[in-house]
Amino acid sequence: MSNEYEIISHSIVNYVNIFVVHLVSRTPHIHRDLELGILLEGSLTVRTGGKLFTLEKDDAYLMNSMEAHEFVSGGGALILAFQFSPVAFSSFVQGYEQHRFITDPPIREAFAGTPVKYPFFLSLCSSLAIEYIRGSEKEYRCLAMATCLFNLLCETIPMHSMNNTDYLPMRNRTERLVSVTDFIDSNFRRKLLLEEVAEREGLSLYHLSHLFRNTLGISFQEYVKQKRFEYACRLIASTDMTILDISLDSGFSDVRYLNNMFRKEYGCSPSEYRANRERRGSGDDFLSDNTQYFLPREDSLAVLLPFHQRFSSEAGSLTIEELFHPDLNNL
Repeated sequence: MSNEYEIISHSIVNYVNIFVVHLVSRTPHIHRDLELGILLEGSLTVRTGGKLFTLEKDDAYLMNSMEAHEFVSGGGALILAFQFSPVAFSSFVQGYEQHRFITDPPIREAFAGTPVKYPFFLSLCSSLAIEYIRGSEKEYRCLAMATCLFNLLCETIPMHSMNNTDYLPMRNRTERLVSVTDFIDSNFRRKLLLEEVAEREGLSLYHLSHLFRNTLGISFQEYVKQKRFEYACRLIASTDMTILDISLDSGFSDVRYLNNMFRKEYGCSPSEYRANRERRGSGDDFLSDNTQYFLPREDSLAVLLPFHQRFSSEAGSLTIEELFHPDLNNL
């Protein structure tokens, strides 16, 4: 995923995207997909709607479509992430795109009513992920499990349906912002002004500035600087380029801006950051020095298989029928 704000590509199974990612931070972003994540290792802070939420190992989070959010993890977090296109369910759920889950991002407490319900949920999630990542030729299995998973969420978490008066403006804002951030993500390494982007989008400076602030919670310039900083971090961790060359290649007009951001984020200069990393060695530390790293197929499965085994065991012999219809045993 080279672009954080693009329309997400579902290249293996239509309407579904699943991956395991080691993440340190991710700038505020927004997309039309419903996003579900499980924290496999580490801790994670999610910022959305002006609030901060902390997740620990085995916690799950849920983000409605078109809901701006940001991730930060000081020591790095390993996440199993699911992204479901609205098209996945709208073909058989009338008005699905306007349905919203009424919940804060952490959702473990929503499953508290039935002791084995949360382990069953995690087991089902990992089953779907393993099937997807293995690349089964029987794509319908993934879609069947995705539908069961979506049904489980609907049975567990309250929902409401937005009316057109509220939904359509939100959809239009999201599509506009996706277009803007997509352009920025492709051009942040050069001089990029708010005026240029506003003219390209046919917006006034006021409108574009408030679109960023009101939707993502940061300014246009803050977003551009964060993109440049993340790119510079990757270059420092993976190349022998000089700090000056990295600064220029990342789009900073003066190396002092990069130095100031490093001191603010890490309490050291870029050179000290690189030297500390070299003293620790590369290997696994490389992951924690990058904003996000997507695990390849074999590494993902090596993490997911024991996770699935653990929670399948905790879920016991609970079946889908018993989960959704506990009174069946009394028939």
